[in-house]
Order: sequence, then C-alpha cells, then structure tokens
Amino acid sequence: MLTARHPFPDYPGRLSETVPAMLADRRDTLPSPRALNPTLPPAVDSIVRHCLQPDPARRYQSAADLREDLERQLAGRPLRHAPNPSPSELAGKWLRRHPRVSWMTALAALVVVVMVVAGVSARRGEQLAQVRADEAFAAFRDEQAQAQALLNTRSGDGDQLRRGRTIARQALARYRALDGDWRASPEAKRLDETRREQLRRGVGEVLLLLARAERQVAQARPTIPTTWRAASCAW
Repeated sequence: MLTARHPFPDYPGRLSETVPAMLADRRDTLPSPRALNPTLPPAVDSIVRHCLQPDPARRYQSAADLREDLERQLAGRPLRHAPNPSPSELAGKWLRRHPRVSWMTALAALVVVVMVVAGVSARRGEQLAQVRADEAFAAFRDEQAQAQALLNTRSGDGDQLRRGRTIARQALARYRALDGDWRASPEAKRLDETRREQLRRGVGEVLLLLARAERQVAQARPTIPTTWRAASCAW
C-alpha cells in the first residue's frame, strides 16, 4: 500500500526453481519502502522492514509491540521496538514535543541526540554486520548440503546436475571463492576460528564437487566427427 508494489518479485516457474529463489531474496538485503516512496518518514520505513525480517526472533514479537511503535510514530515519539534510523527525525520529533524550548537548549539537545544516536548506530552497524556474517555462514552450510545431495551421484540426471552446479556456484559466490581469496571477504573475517575452519573445508569440498560436475558436463557433450568438421570448415 505504501509503494504500490510487492516487496518481493513474482516467481513464475517450477517449484524446484521458485523456492531457492524465494529463499535467496529473503536472505538478501531487506527491501526498503522509502527507496520507492521517498515521502515516507524513515521511522515508517524502519517499522515495515522490521516486519519483513526473515528471522522471526528479530521481528515484532506481538501485535501490541507493533501497535505501540505505530502509536509512538503518530505521536512524534521515538520507536521502542524497531530501530530509529534517522537522527534528524528523532530531533524533529523532540522539538515538536517541546515547542517552547529555547533554540539554544534545542541545539544542545540535538547535539546530544546526534552523539547518542551515532554511538547506537555504530553498535547497531557492528551487530548487523555480525548478523549478516552468521546468516551467510548458515546459508552456505545449507547450500553445501544441497550441492552434496545433488552432485554426489552418478544418476546422469541432467536437471539434477544443472541445479547442483547452480547451487554450488551460489554457495561459493557468498564468499567470492570463484573470484579471489574467500578469507578476505568481510563475512568470513567475522567468523570464529571453529566456523572459519568449517568454512575452509566446506569451500574446498564445494569447489571439488563443482569441478567434478563441470567435467561430467564436458564429457557428456557430443563430439563432432572429423568429416563433419571438415565440411563445416569448407562451408
């Protein structure tokens, strides 16, 4: 209703292709209503994004909590359960609630609010970065298991092989393992030693599975007889 469009795209096609696409979209960066409708206040954007969190533990835990944040926004007060992403909006709310305060007092209060919010934002950013690292590792382990199930077989099923290669590449792309050193990715650096070791073994295994699958595909391609190649060159 705020943006006149759905937060996630439509997924035409078979269920086996739709579900992984849906999971990938919901594990990615949350869509922002404010990006499509700049007239929305940052706090309203935060409320909607809080409702869309893929992890149930990070959403509103009750309808009462959501109602409280909506009422606080309507009353010009800071949100209690969702993040308050905009220091200027917080300052504006405070000034609207205290219209008789002198401009000097308002300025001093604004400085304090900005400093507090900056500190909270820095901590929040650090926490979000750690959450993203944890989610990336969990997604990689899930995709590793799927790739193992699909590629550790010699059934000759072309569709199964194709899906397995896609999932393997997707898992490796999370840590840029196909383009460079996966250990340099921010998500890998935030893992503890135990999970970094699990990731090291997992990346090696998925690379091996993908290489073996690519070899199977290459071997399955039909070869062109010599006479055909000569005829093609002549043509």
